[in-house]
Amino acid sequence: MAGLVPSGNSHFSGDDLTDLYDGGAMRFVNAGVTGASRRYYTLDGANAEIVIHRMTSAKAAEDFLVLLCKDISAKVESAVKAKACVAAGAGTSYGYLAAGSYLLFASFDKEDARKTRSLLETCSRRMNARSNPRKKEK
Repeated sequence: MAGLVPSGNSHFSGDDLTDLYDGGAMRFVNAGVTGASRRYYTLDGANAEIVIHRMTSAKAAEDFLVLLCKDISAKVESAVKAKACVAAGAGTSYGYLAAGSYLLFASFDKEDARKTRSLLETCSRRMNARSNPRKKEK
């Protein structure tokens, strides 16, 4: 995504999500999260965070997405071969996207739901491109 620059420390977690979710890890484990990766960025002069959760299944990802969207009072909508929800208010925006057996989270320190949705969709497309490389034509 144009203007997205890595910043700060990225934090990767495998089976133990307690480092990523201090005090709330069991909710994620019980929902089917088997691992996660968190990365920090700057974008348009603000901070952004993206967390990729590896889930036990596509169904687990979509089911957890529905619960998390209810938490932020956001409607689940279709997005680029996925389902997503985004909320914005009080100077920030955040959202979730379920794509296959992955659940993505993005937050942005600006009240810009479109930019947050773009973060989620860009991440989803990049993940899809990496897992499904095109065959070279002869």
